[in-house]
Amino acid sequence: MSVKPPKAVEDADGRVIHEGEIKRWVGIGWVVERKACKDDYYQIPEVIND
Repeated sequence: MSVKPPKAVEDADGRVIHEGEIKRWVGIGWVVERKACKDDYYQIPEVIND
């Protein structure tokens, strides 16, 4: 089943920052692109585990 992601994730081209890494949604799961740098935190939403 597919779920529409939040607008912030759509605006970031399907990417999020999770545990210091940039991850992209590829339709069947998340793929790690690279480690996030300081500037990425201004452009890509961060997922925080509570």
